[in-house]
Amino acid sequence: MRLHRREHSQAADEFDAALDWYAERSSTVAVAFLDATEAAIARVATWPNLGRISGIGADRVTPIRTTRIKGFPYSIVYLVDGGQLVIFAYPHDRQRPGYWMRRITD
Repeated sequence: MRLHRREHSQAADEFDAALDWYAERSSTVAVAFLDATEAAIARVATWPNLGRISGIGADRVTPIRTTRIKGFPYSIVYLVDGGQLVIFAYPHDRQRPGYWMRRITD
């Protein structure tokens, strides 16, 4: 079963900022980042339990998971809600852990 993808607005903003950062330095690297991100999203859409558990959803039951974006210092923070893959954040490895937690109730 493939999941429908939905992103928190702040997650979309931080992804765009990261993509812009790479694009300012190298269009080749920016395309590689985009491709690696799409590949990671495709993996979790196909195998939702792939990522490690990194929190619990607002319902206090649903696990929030994190998976790496291969080749880049970024991850994807997500949960599966019914038929939807909900992405909360694209954190950089150096960002404060769990900064995205308040987005769960938004």
